[in-house]
Amino acid sequence: MDVAERFGQVGFLLAEQRGKIVGLAGWRVENLVVCLTDFLIAPGVDRVSTGRALVTAMEKEGQLLQAEATFLFLPANPSRELIAYWEQLAYTRKAISDLPKAWRETAQEWNPKATEAMIKQIREELVRKPM
Repeated sequence: MDVAERFGQVGFLLAEQRGKIVGLAGWRVENLVVCLTDFLIAPGVDRVSTGRALVTAMEKEGQLLQAEATFLFLPANPSRELIAYWEQLAYTRKAISDLPKAWRETAQEWNPKATEAMIKQIREELVRKPM
């Protein structure tokens, strides 16, 4: 029910295996930044390959929309396992304060309390002028 209520705010990608949904990624794009809002993988499924498929599809959609980067906000005191998982998917842990101004402003708008995020730049050339 929660997912259905959010269809107008967030895009969703589903991972399917043998006719069953085994993963979900919710995401949105604003100010040339993709934000991963939901990420669920069913128990007993290869977390890395399923996650990689979902994240790769999200990044490709972000690139079509001219996004520069993808974000995943971290909880306070994230586990080493969580960081390592996202590093396997080519994301880097960064302080929000160290991000380029436009990304920092977007991050602060989406999650004012966040101090860190896992980031992946998906566009080589950053936009310097309005498109």
